[in-house]
Amino acid sequence: MAEIPWWAWIAIVAIVMWGIIMVANTVAHRPRADDTSAADREEIERLKRRIEDLEHRMNRRDESSSP
Repeated sequence: MAEIPWWAWIAIVAIVMWGIIMVANTVAHRPRADDTSAADREEIERLKRRIEDLEHRMNRRDESSSP
């Protein structure tokens, strides 16, 4: 280890610290499934119904345009 110059240790420590910080941020900002509020769940359900309605309309349109 004595062969590595002192300035190289600065880079090595900086890279290791950057990695630790990135992992900590990823763990800390991970969304949790139980964090959704009732309003969020209602909005998700409305969006699911809207998607189903749009898919139904597209399927109906495709069926009517086929020979």
